[in-house]
Formats: sequence, C-alpha cells, structure tokens
Amino acid sequence: MKSLYPLVSIAIAATLPLAMSAPSTASVDDRHRVLSASGRQLVHRDDAAAAADQLGALTRAIAARHTERQGAAAPSLISTKPGITAPAQDAVVSQLTTVSATSTASIVRFSISGSAWSRDVAVQNGVATTQFDTFGLTGPQMLLAVDCDGTACGTTKAAVNFSVDNAPIALTSPTDGAVVGSSVVAQTDAAGGGIRYLLDGAVVGQSSTAPHQATIDTSGVTAGQHTLGAIQCDAAFIDCAGEVSNQVGITVQHALSPVIGSVSPSPFSPNGDGRLDTSTVRYSLDGPQDVTWEVRDTSGHVVLGPKALGTQAAGEHELTFKGQAGNGSALPNGAYTIVLDTTREITGGTITGHAQRGVLIDTKAPSATQLHAKPGTFYPIKDGYLDSAALVSRLSENLASVKVEIRDAGGHRVRTLTPHAAKQGTYRVTWDGRTSSGSVATPGAYRFRLLMRDVAGNEGSSAFGTLTASGKHLVKHTFATVLTPRASTIGHLIGGCSEIFYPARRSWPGSYTYASNYDVCYAPSDTQLIAFTRHSVKVPAAARYGRVRVDGYGQRSVPGFNDVGFVFYETRSGDISSSGALLKAGAGWHGGDGVDASSFVTKKHTFRWWSGTSDGYYYDVKAFRVTLAYSTLQ
Repeated sequence: MKSLYPLVSIAIAATLPLAMSAPSTASVDDRHRVLSASGRQLVHRDDAAAAADQLGALTRAIAARHTERQGAAAPSLISTKPGITAPAQDAVVSQLTTVSATSTASIVRFSISGSAWSRDVAVQNGVATTQFDTFGLTGPQMLLAVDCDGTACGTTKAAVNFSVDNAPIALTSPTDGAVVGSSVVAQTDAAGGGIRYLLDGAVVGQSSTAPHQATIDTSGVTAGQHTLGAIQCDAAFIDCAGEVSNQVGITVQHALSPVIGSVSPSPFSPNGDGRLDTSTVRYSLDGPQDVTWEVRDTSGHVVLGPKALGTQAAGEHELTFKGQAGNGSALPNGAYTIVLDTTREITGGTITGHAQRGVLIDTKAPSATQLHAKPGTFYPIKDGYLDSAALVSRLSENLASVKVEIRDAGGHRVRTLTPHAAKQGTYRVTWDGRTSSGSVATPGAYRFRLLMRDVAGNEGSSAFGTLTASGKHLVKHTFATVLTPRASTIGHLIGGCSEIFYPARRSWPGSYTYASNYDVCYAPSDTQLIAFTRHSVKVPAAARYGRVRVDGYGQRSVPGFNDVGFVFYETRSGDISSSGALLKAGAGWHGGDGVDASSFVTKKHTFRWWSGTSDGYYYDVKAFRVTLAYSTLQ
C-alpha cells in the first residue's frame, strides 16, 4: 500500500542531500480534496461516463508501455515440453497420418508451421494422439507441439520435420478444347481430401469427398477462351497447397456479341447547315449474322425502324443516322438510343445478339446559370490564405470549349482564362487574382462570365457573376501563456478509488496532486482508477490557426516511484484525443505534442485539455504552458 503523506515525508528526509531543488510537499492540513461526491463539481458534463471510459482506456494503453513501473510480465507456469512420437523425424507421409506425442500435461497443442491448422488434443495415459489430413500440403513441413493446461500453453515447443508426398491428381473432365455453355461438370481422380476447382486461377467450386465432382456455373463467365484446373486441399479446406492438376482449355459461348464501337459525332446538329448534320454508327460482328437496327427515344418508343441490313460477315461495319424519324421528319432535340439486334442459326437452335448506344441531337445554344464565386472575397497576395477564388456555375450541357472572361468595375477586361472542355452540371475554374500581364489585380469589385461552345457547335454566353479582390494578407503571431491547474480548471472526473488534492506543494500555489487508487481498492476498474481535471484557455481569434501544444510542469508525488501523469487534448467537438503529453517522473517541463489547432480550437476560440493520472500513479502538476501559432488578416 502507498500512503502519500508519510512516504513523502520519510522520502524527503531520507534523500534531502540529493533533492535540494525539489519543492517542499504541503502538509496534510494545508491540502484540500477535489471531491466528486461533494456536490461541488466544477462543471457539469452530460457525457462524463463516456469521457471517463476514454480516459481510462487511453491511460491504460500508455501505462502498459510504461514498463519501468509495471515490471516484466509473469512467466508461463508451464515449463514442460511434449515429446513427438509420430511422425518420426524426416518421415514421408501421405493422406491421413497419425500425429502423437508423450506429455505430462493435460493437453498438447499440435500445429503445422506456416499452416492455419492447429488442434488441442487431450492427453490420455501420457499420450496425445490425433489424425492429420495431409492432402492440403506438399513437400517439407514442420510439426510443432506444446504443453497446455486448458487456460495457457508453455513457451517451449517440440518440433519434427517431415515431408508430404501425396499422389498427383488429374482433371479427367471436361477434356481439353471442350465448348461449354452455362455450366460444366468438372471431375478429378483424387483419392481423398478436398478439391477446389479454378477457372482462370479463381476458385469457382469445390468438392469435399471422393469421387470428386462439381458442377461449375459458367453463366456469368465472359464468352471466350478460359482455363480450368484443380488443386488438392484437406477435407476441411484449411490448407489448399497440395497437388495441382493439369490445366484444361475450354471455350464459353452464350450468345452473339455485336459491339457498337462508336456513334460519332454525338451530340450532332441535323439542322441542314452542312456541319455535323449526321452521325455515323460503327459496329463490329463476332461472326456471320443477320442484322437489323432501330432508333428509340427516352421512353423506349421506336422512332425509326426496325431496318433490316441482311446477313453480314464478321468484322467492322457502319451505318448513318440522319436525325430523322421513319417518315423523314426531323427529330426533336434530346437523347436517343441506337439499337442493333442480330441472329444466327446454329445446330440445335438460334442464338441472338444485342447492342445499343446513345446519341444526342442538339440544336440549342448552351447556357450557364447560378454564377457565383467561392469565396466571394479573396486575397490574391500570395500567403497561402484564400489566394484564389473558384468561379462556379452550372452548365446546361457538355461543352467542347468554355472560357471565362473577367472584367473590373469599369467593364475593362483584365483576364480571360484559357478555354477548355467541360461537362454538364457544376463547373468551376480558379482565378488566382492575376491580370493578363501577370500582376496582382487591384483591390475592388470584379465581374465574370462564361463564353461557351457545345460539342454540337452551338455557341452562347452567360450572365455576369461577381466577386471582390482584397488587398489584405496574413500576419503571423504567437500566443503563449502559463496557467496553474487550479486557475484553468473547468471540470473533473475522479474515479471511485481515486482523489485529487491541492495545492500539491506549499511553493506551488494552484497546483494539484492526482492520486490514483488512493483508497487502495481491490481489483479496481479503469474508470475507478482515473483522477483527471478538465482545463480551458481563451485564445485569440484568427483567420488561420497553426500548431498548438501544451507542456506540463510536474513530477512524481512520492520519491522512489517512477509515476507519470498525462495530458490529453480535447477536440473542438468535445472528444478526448490521444494527442497530448506524457508527464515524466522527474521534476521539470515535459513537452506535449504539437497538433493542428484548427481541429482543437472551438468556434468560441477556446482550447481545452485534460490532465491527471491513472493506474495507481501519484503525480503533482504545478503549471501548464500553452503555445499557439496563429495568423490574422491585416
């Protein structure tokens, strides 16, 4: 049991010549408790239970790595080692083989090095025996055995090297060169174990008992040439690294496969101006077949065709779409679908093919709406803060070319952004605040508009959007302050077995002693061991925050123990992060993590952190030093 005050007094007296610079510890009468049950809680937190769980888990994880205090893990109590009796060293085995070992323990755990196979076998009359399925392995292997007692296993393992030599397997069906449709029956001559069937290297089926046979579904397999094979596994499919069969080539064919390679141009403008009045449909056939084609609108209605093209040979073909209905009238603007249907008579029936591709008729000028800038005010002086503005709009259709024209308040063009293609929908382009000459734009109001040409050759321009260029730029600052724990406290979480006292020492006004498991509870939980206070500091408002860190000045409460304290930063959303500081046993400043302040400073310009200890540690904290880098616009 560690009593804080007697041990402190005795330790200071005994080590006085070695600790002259250490601050004096406060007497019992000078100290006060921060009591969680006194009704004097510093701040109410609805999520106190969640925060306690976070703090308990974080400190437990760090304390587990703080081995100076905890010592080495207890060694295993099992010191015996089994003796492997089968298979013999360098034995060659196959199929089902016996595995056995002599042991004085209650259980022997057998395993194969590099394999997922493992089995706990009860020892009877000093021997543990089981059967091992070797079908899933081949070549040199190592059997391992270790004594166990049902709750733990020893660390000393017995090992035997052996080899697996099962008979080769062969894929007996289908035969090489077979043509299959939606399924194929695969067979092997394997004597036992399990079999996995592989199509182009991917597992497509398996069988677990001999004679091995499986029906492979090829209905979803791409038509064409494929390779089928098999690999030997054990019956439970734990290991599948056994014998590999011969590879068989098969051809899968479900249907004809006409392909429309392109419909170009699309969109096109069949308005009789001699420019982009028709669109060419290019397609390919995978064999001789009868071809028909038609055109459908977005509702699926046929507006042209079907038109028969007769029997066409394998290879490349094309047809022309004039943008007209079956009666020769012009079709309205919109999306249409070119549909190709093919048939071919084969032995036993008819196979069919189908292909389709969209095309767009467009004789309307393009437009752009919802023009705005993000941000509406930007700062083109290069300092990394809103140096450019996104000029945003919504396009009515895909464009072959769009350029953005920027004018000042007097209507003078100051910049035209390079033309390029753009897609229908939200469109944005960035202006870096530079004029055509490369100089920074004069502070003031600006207007911008889009000049557009769609892929069908139609041209149009948008209304103007507005934005403002500012002459301000970022100026960097550093905020630094030192706070006592008591002055900066806004709340606390104290486990049922722990306490927090203040001041920690007479010469440390506003300091805290965090005493984890002060009440010496038996088998306390993580949350019972925590002793933490919550702290806050107001920081300057800023256009941009840089890095922030908290250093803690403190030391262990009791000489002779390597106790530590912790600082954990609180995110702007109120979560307790793993970033912070480990406050070491020796007296002095202990550096914290530097983190991106934008994730931690709240909208009200407040930075918060937690400080304390757990896991039975006693720790004194004198002060916190908060350092923040930030920038303002000037």
